[in-house]
Amino acid sequence: MDAERSGRRIGALALAFAAGCLPSARLVARLMSGRSIEELGDGKPGASNVYRSLGPAPGVAVMALDTLKAFAPAAALHAGGAADGVVAAAAVAPVAAHVTVVGGQGVGAALGAALVLDAPTTLVVVVPIVGATVLGYSPQAVLAGALIFPVASGLRRRRWAVFLWASALPIILIAARLRGRPGGGPPLSARMAFDRLLLDRDE
Repeated sequence: MDAERSGRRIGALALAFAAGCLPSARLVARLMSGRSIEELGDGKPGASNVYRSLGPAPGVAVMALDTLKAFAPAAALHAGGAADGVVAAAAVAPVAAHVTVVGGQGVGAALGAALVLDAPTTLVVVVPIVGATVLGYSPQAVLAGALIFPVASGLRRRRWAVFLWASALPIILIAARLRGRPGGGPPLSARMAFDRLLLDRDE
């Protein structure tokens, strides 16, 4: 019985990871412009690049798809009565897939994961991020929000399995930032690391 339960958990996590491999930005860019995402803007396969290159509607579509691909698998497991740790792992798996397989920065997927892990805390954290984005401080606000979320959620809910998986989100997002654009490689100087991490800029 335990082996069967473990098999179902592994299968669910594999499906969640597979969902994270959906290249939303590439699909929307090709559909809306007939061009590959690498030909647009900074070449990054994410909502920000699509927004800047093709406009608000395509950018919002990519963000929605990226959010949904992390939210849906974990939400389905939660609705099915899965344990907190399994749900949390399934929420984080698509974020890791988006960063490692798609090559994106994982912000939209991380939002979907956070909504499953702790929706009230997520909504509180998102409000200042939106405000900072309007003022032109989106990279810094997203990074701050990613660092604050697991701490605030852990203090509010006190569920350690969820806290540990939630703590993986900022680590994944920071790693993606430091990598820069797909194929960019590790930062070669402190200045490059600073630009990538805090300014989301490769130059």
